[in-house]
Amino acid sequence: MKRALFPVFVATAGLITVGCDRPDVALSAIPAAAASATAALEAPATAPPPPAVETVDTSAATADTADAEAKIREMEQAEMDLRKQIAEEKLAAAQADLDYQREQLEKDRAALDAERAEAAKVPAPKALPVAVKPAPPGAAGPAGVVGADGGDYQMFYESLDPYGEWMDTADYGYVWRPNVIGQEKDWRPYTRGRWVDSDSGWTWISDEPFGWAVYHYGRWALIENTGWIWVPGEEWAPAWVAWRNNQDSVGWTPLPPETLYAADNTVYDNTVDDVYGISPASYTFMPAAYFDEPVYERCLPVSSNIGLFGLTVNITNIVIRDRRVHCGGPRVEWVRECTRRPLPHYRLDRERDRGDGWRPRFDNDRLFVFAPSVRAPWNDGIRPRHVKERIDHIRPIRREGFVKRAVEDRFRDQRNDRR
Repeated sequence: MKRALFPVFVATAGLITVGCDRPDVALSAIPAAAASATAALEAPATAPPPPAVETVDTSAATADTADAEAKIREMEQAEMDLRKQIAEEKLAAAQADLDYQREQLEKDRAALDAERAEAAKVPAPKALPVAVKPAPPGAAGPAGVVGADGGDYQMFYESLDPYGEWMDTADYGYVWRPNVIGQEKDWRPYTRGRWVDSDSGWTWISDEPFGWAVYHYGRWALIENTGWIWVPGEEWAPAWVAWRNNQDSVGWTPLPPETLYAADNTVYDNTVDDVYGISPASYTFMPAAYFDEPVYERCLPVSSNIGLFGLTVNITNIVIRDRRVHCGGPRVEWVRECTRRPLPHYRLDRERDRGDGWRPRFDNDRLFVFAPSVRAPWNDGIRPRHVKERIDHIRPIRREGFVKRAVEDRFRDQRNDRR
C-alpha cells in the first residue's frame, strides 16, 4: 500500500468502525470524510513561516562612537591648552628672573661708577719709573716661580704638559688640548666637578688635576675638527663662564678667547651670546634640582642643547672690581628653591703657594684655592718646551648666521695692542 493512501484508509476505517459500534451514526458520513481526507492530500503543501529576524538598532552605537570621538577631541584640545599654559608660565618666570638679573646688574654698574668717581677725586701717587727688560723669544723669565710678584705662563706650560698637548696657532698663540678628549667622546670643560656658592660668586670645584689652571685662568674655544682648546690668560676668576636658565634647567659655557684681551671690559652681561656668537653646542645643561651635585652625573647630553638653548635666557653677570672677579649667574635663592636643600656659602681665600696639592680645601665656611698671580711682561716671549704642531687656520664653532670676522678682527687688534 502506498504511504500516501494510508491516512485515507485509516480515516475511512475509523468511520466504518464507529458506524459498526454505533448504529446512531449515519453511514452517509463515510463518503464525506473520505472526500475531506482526499482533499487534504491533494492540497499543495504550505511552507512553514520563516523565523522572525531580530532587527538591531545601530543608532545608539553610532551616537556613542560620536560622543567618544568628541570627548577625545576635547581631551586633545585640553592637553594642547595645558602645554601652552605651562610654556607661557615658564617663559614668564624666566623673563621675571631676567628682569631681576638686569636690575642687579644695573646696581653693580652704579656701584662701580660710584667707586670710579670717588677714586678720581684722590690723585694717585706718581710711581717711579721701573725699567722692565722682557725676556728674549724662546726664553723664560722666572720660569714657573710663584712669589710676591707672581709667576708667568711657564707655570702653565710645565704643569699642564703631562695632561695634554700644546699647539701653536696663528690666532690664539699657544693653546692646550687635554688628552682626555681622545679618551672620552662626551668630555666638555666644566663638567668633572661641581659648583659652590662663595663671596666671589659661583666657584668651580674641579675633580681634574689640571683644573686649578684651565677653569680659573684663560678661555676655551670649540674648534672644528679639533675639539676644545684652552687659551692661557692672566686674570684669576671663580669661573669664566656664561650662564642660561629657565624654570627647570640651568646651563653654562666657557667664555670664548675673544673676551680675553678686552681690558676695558669690566662687565660681562646677558648679551655675551649675541656679541660673541656663542654656539648652543658649547653649553652644558643640567636640571636645576641637582645643581649642587657633581655635574657629570646629572648633566644632559649635548643633543639636548639646541632645544634647551631656545627655552632658556642668558643671565650672565660677571663683574671685575680691583682685579677681583665676581661670577654672578643663577640667583642663590632660586637654586635653594630648586634643590630644596641647604646651600653652603663659603668665604674664598686665594693662596699663591700651591702647598701640598692642587685640590681646593674646605675648612668650615672657608674655601682655599690655589690662585697665583701670573701677570708678567714677558709672557708673550716664552713658549712651551713641547709643541706638537702648528695650526694656521682655526675655525671656531659659533652660532649659525653669526658674522665672525668682526669679533676675530677685534680680538686680533686687542692682542697686538697688548704686545
